[in-house]
Amino acid sequence: MTVPGELSVPPQFCPIWGTAALVRPAPGLMHPMQYVESPRAGGVYIIEAPAATRIKAATPPGSEQTKAKLTTMLVDQRRQGTVEPLVTIDDVLGAEARSLLPPYERADRLLADLVARPDKVGEAIPTLFNDVHALAVSESTDYSEVQYLLTYMKESKWISVVHNESIRITVEGYARVQTQKTNADSSQAFIAMWINDETDNLYNLCIRNAVEAAGYKPYRVDKDINEQVDSGTLDAIIIGQIRRSRFLIADFTHGSDGIRGSVYFEAGFAYGLGIPVIFSCKKDQLDKLQFDVRQYPYIAWETHDELREGLEQRILKWIGQGPIQRG
Repeated sequence: MTVPGELSVPPQFCPIWGTAALVRPAPGLMHPMQYVESPRAGGVYIIEAPAATRIKAATPPGSEQTKAKLTTMLVDQRRQGTVEPLVTIDDVLGAEARSLLPPYERADRLLADLVARPDKVGEAIPTLFNDVHALAVSESTDYSEVQYLLTYMKESKWISVVHNESIRITVEGYARVQTQKTNADSSQAFIAMWINDETDNLYNLCIRNAVEAAGYKPYRVDKDINEQVDSGTLDAIIIGQIRRSRFLIADFTHGSDGIRGSVYFEAGFAYGLGIPVIFSCKKDQLDKLQFDVRQYPYIAWETHDELREGLEQRILKWIGQGPIQRG
């Protein structure tokens, strides 16, 4: 019932999940957009109208899984520093095509979130029933999946259940989260980019300078091998060096014959290992990227100074100051 003199406020819903949310129009260059604050989607995001339309038109059960995968994309982008990630139609298509994360990875994500909640070690955490944040961080479509993951975590001795209601992280659980922090002591940054005479200045004046200024040592594979190395050995070197790196920079700038597939491989391999990936590309080539990597927060640069400054700032923000003092 509306009190006389007050304005009736229509209910607002998350365009992804249809749950309660704060929604308002957002300026868009190509399509109408909405600014959304949605607990079910893990926080704030912006969505283009074509993306919202496709989500609404989809039918279960596949649509529910697509929503969960989109939510994971949003959660990951926020963790990487994008405060208001954008959902486009390409993001929806990419989520539809991607497989769900394996259960063990979803359990690790939920465990890491739980570890960050208590103020004190061993403090009990209230039951996760009706906890929409647990749904968001674990790529779950409903609470039965969260309960399944909690059972797995209990059987793995990462958590204990207190009075059949609250959860307590065990020492083994804290240790599990710590082991998932990949290469925390490494000072190496793997550089994946188009290796060509045309890009030597791009590397020497921008990427290398930015990495060293942030306190890390850049590694580019062509600086470590000779022309006699066969492809099998080269692949082994690349994989080994990515595994040793604290983070990876993937610059998708390319020449007239197209983007290098190796950059896609190296970025995907690092991402799969949990190694942070910093994406960059010359601004006028962004629309040539494959749709399944466009959703990540790129440093879109036009000048060498923009790339160098953008990389240094993002390294410091996402990774932190490195251990190497620049002489």
